Amino acid sequence: MAAGFFSGTEGTVSNNTITVNSAKATITGMIAGARAIVDGSKADASLKITGNTAKVTNTAKVTDTDVPIINGAYAVLSSAGNTSMTVTGNAVEGTRIKADLVAGAYVGHAEGVNTLKASVDENHVVLNNASPLSEDNGLTVAGGDFTGASGSASKNTVDATDVTATEIDGGLVQLDDTSGVQNPVGKASGNTVTMNHSTAERVMGGYVQGNDNTGNEANGNTVTLQNGASAETVIGGKVENGSGNTNENEINITDSTVNSANDMYGGYTDNGSANNNTISITNGNVTVKNSSIISGRANDGGGDVIGNVVSISGKQSNISAWSVNGGYANNGKAQKNLVNISGGRISADNIVGGDGNTNAESAVQDFVTGNVVNIAGGTITPYSLDNNVVIAGAGFFDLKGVGEIKENEVNLSGTPDLTKADLYGWKSDDDDYTGKDVNGNPLHSGNTLNLGYIATMTDTSGTRTITGSETGWNGTTIHGLYNFDTIYFHDLNPENTGLTVTGTGIVSLPENAELEVSNTARGKMNGDTGMEEGDDAVTINGTVLKKPVYLIDASKASEVSGLDDLYNNSKNRIQGSKQWSFENGGVTVDGTLGLKLSGNHILSYGLENIDTITYKTIDWNTNGTVLSLKAPGTFSLANTKVDTRDIGFTVNSLAQIVSTGDYSMTLLDTNGNTTLKEENLTTRKGIWNVGNGLTGTGEASLLANGNVIYKMDVTEKTGKPIVEATEETHNALIANEAAMSALASGRDRMEGVLNGLDQNEPGVFTFASIGGSRDVYDTGSQVKNYNWNGMVGVGNDADLTSGDLAYSVFYEYGKSHYDTDGSGFNGNGDVHYNGGGAMVKFTARNKNYYEASVRAGRIKNSASDVLHDAVGRACSYETRANYWGGHLGFGHIFDLTDETESQSRGGTQRAARDLDVYGKYFHTHMGSDSFMANEVKYDLDSVDSDLLRIGVRVNNRSGRNNFFYGLAWDYEFDGESKGTVSAAGLSAPIRRADAGGSSAMLELGWKQEATKESPWDLRLTMRGFAGEHRGLGGNVYIGYHF
Repeated sequence: MAAGFFSGTEGTVSNNTITVNSAKATITGMIAGARAIVDGSKADASLKITGNTAKVTNTAKVTDTDVPIINGAYAVLSSAGNTSMTVTGNAVEGTRIKADLVAGAYVGHAEGVNTLKASVDENHVVLNNASPLSEDNGLTVAGGDFTGASGSASKNTVDATDVTATEIDGGLVQLDDTSGVQNPVGKASGNTVTMNHSTAERVMGGYVQGNDNTGNEANGNTVTLQNGASAETVIGGKVENGSGNTNENEINITDSTVNSANDMYGGYTDNGSANNNTISITNGNVTVKNSSIISGRANDGGGDVIGNVVSISGKQSNISAWSVNGGYANNGKAQKNLVNISGGRISADNIVGGDGNTNAESAVQDFVTGNVVNIAGGTITPYSLDNNVVIAGAGFFDLKGVGEIKENEVNLSGTPDLTKADLYGWKSDDDDYTGKDVNGNPLHSGNTLNLGYIATMTDTSGTRTITGSETGWNGTTIHGLYNFDTIYFHDLNPENTGLTVTGTGIVSLPENAELEVSNTARGKMNGDTGMEEGDDAVTINGTVLKKPVYLIDASKASEVSGLDDLYNNSKNRIQGSKQWSFENGGVTVDGTLGLKLSGNHILSYGLENIDTITYKTIDWNTNGTVLSLKAPGTFSLANTKVDTRDIGFTVNSLAQIVSTGDYSMTLLDTNGNTTLKEENLTTRKGIWNVGNGLTGTGEASLLANGNVIYKMDVTEKTGKPIVEATEETHNALIANEAAMSALASGRDRMEGVLNGLDQNEPGVFTFASIGGSRDVYDTGSQVKNYNWNGMVGVGNDADLTSGDLAYSVFYEYGKSHYDTDGSGFNGNGDVHYNGGGAMVKFTARNKNYYEASVRAGRIKNSASDVLHDAVGRACSYETRANYWGGHLGFGHIFDLTDETESQSRGGTQRAARDLDVYGKYFHTHMGSDSFMANEVKYDLDSVDSDLLRIGVRVNNRSGRNNFFYGLAWDYEFDGESKGTVSAAGLSAPIRRADAGGSSAMLELGWKQEATKESPWDLRLTMRGFAGEHRGLGGNVYIGYHF
């Protein structure tokens, strides 16, 4: 029964539909959407059959339909000739049927015909509730089925729901007689089989049965079993009896069952390459009795297997197989294949990333390379009860010993059960294999056991790449450990052993084996947690310094070899350092951490050596011990340094020593360990420190019992410790000089106002003067001030018969930011002062003049990081003090020209140009103060400044304007700052700071004098200093005369 029929040489049968829809039907022949009998006896015969459909359905009233054969399209070449057929887009849709054979399209030939070429592509079968018509024959289902000389069955689909079948093939190509065509090929690619709650004995995505020809392929086929489906033999793509590749095929098994006596292949070829195939099992129940699950297999002929993946996941997965392999190559290369197990129960004798065999006589580069096994969960048990599971990155048989075995990996993460597993970097099926070539050079390298690491396969434009990332690792127990060039801890749990080898297991590592540790793992290894040591622990004051981290415990293994090579090759690279703190940070212990290999084969990471014990600020404890160290007898202090260079004592404990008069104490009690050497006391005779303010001398010494004691030096007369002020304390006096610098800047501001008081019209006046400067004083160290200050006042100009008299009262305010440089630290602070005063100036008619002033106020100095503690931390403090000062001055004005430019109030003629010669003496006093810093008291003495200034000034007048410039010499007779520092009854003077010495001053300015017509007085002045006092500043003066 056919909807469309053709018989002839050349034609088309398209878009026919046959529908059987009855309550009950039994059909003894064939149902076909289209049927064709082609005569190929004429040249270039051809046939196209497209878009035909055979529908076998039932309504709600239909019970069943029985038919032996259902084809979307059926075509047969009846006689030989150069004939091609294209059979595409045909379909079968069947519901509640019984049949012997169902095909989306079938193309074949009569007996003896050997010239058939056909494309049986993109045909479809959809079955819902189908079963065999005859139990003897069973039900065979194919999306596209071709038998002939050369052709394809590609991109066909089978969707089976509630189907019971013997065989289900997506695309099936059988080349039975190819003698009548040139270059015959068979292709079964891109086919899809989906089984939902269905059963089949054999399922294939694409299958090519060749005839010893080349160029075949079965690529990109997909087989999916889901929702309770079951099958026996499952293959994604297969080429046999010929040459061809099987690449990029997939098998997906989800919540389904496979129970077979045959191997499961993602891609299989007798002669070719099997690359990038995938088998994915999620909550699947797969049993292949005495057989293997292999994602890609190249059975012979030198084909490679690259980029194949087997993935097993889900807690409900239950896998039973003799072997699980990512890829297997017989006389080819196995590269970058992956087995990924993240859950379930797996019973297998072998789990291998990539497996290869070779009989080559000469070197085979990259023979078995870059293959990976991930074990991220699940329970692994042997398939054979008498065996253990072999988990190997690489497996191979290399009779001549010529193949490179490199960069294969076994990656462990999570909490897998591996008590019955032997882990191999590489495993040879030849018991006599040595891992070396005929010249003794190793054939293996980079084969790695990664702990706390998982690899993933990524596909970019058809190119598969294995990458990885760190993940958690809690440790596990294994049966054996073999043939890893590298063991790499990417993560670990310090409280669990990384790898424990069971009592009957073996450890056998190559002589080049090395250990690697990631930064993540190293951080945990260097932490405080680890395994308990008991009496073997090294403690200080009862605290365990470092609990060891057990990396590999082979203490119960029956045989151990190569673990010592792993240790010796790695011990100088895998080291760390750790610092412990005691006595509130007053004592630090620095140690070296590293690998240790015990005599009973435990490789651990822990305390290797105590490098340095450093004493800083601690409590004095005459009747006790600062540190008590306990260690097993095998622990050596021969390389331990005891450093007392910066030792210091807290003030409170120091007060107790001064009271008792006992100046020795025990720094280190070794509890009988006498391995410490006297030359390791880095500063036997050294300096101790209190609050970084007072220092004394003392001596550390080693006693015969291994203890270290410290004794202070004392004076013969008083019996008290010899102390001195630290150099750091000098900074407080530098800051004091900074405060005097701010007052000196205010003094110069006042002097500038006085210079013009006698040069205005008589009467009451007010004024304001403001300015800034940058001043540097050489005090033995250096202080740099940035000053801003000002004055406001009111005064009177009086016209006397003997001359001009001017006087005023004023208020002054100033602030300064300063930087200090001394004792190894750069400090800074801020100064604020405010006060008031009075000044007077009399100019006689003979042009002699006299001046004087007084000033007083309050000054505050806030130092932010001038002082520091012994470890360099800044200490802020504040001082407050009264200040007062005054000055006397005398000068004479010499006319440099007879030309008169103006006249003073008293009638004194002012020359257009004159020379002012003067001498002035200034005295400034700043009071004393004290403060506490670092528990040490600082007493700062009062500071006095006595400055003599002798200078000249040239005035050039033109009307109200006066341009002037001058030069002066300053000499500071005093300027010395002193103080003492004290703690617990001990005191010492601070190194003084002195601003005394000579300086030169250069001034330049312009002023506009007030007149009856213009009461405003304006003055601009710039001054520069060189010598002991260096600086540059400016001032603006504004006055108003009533």
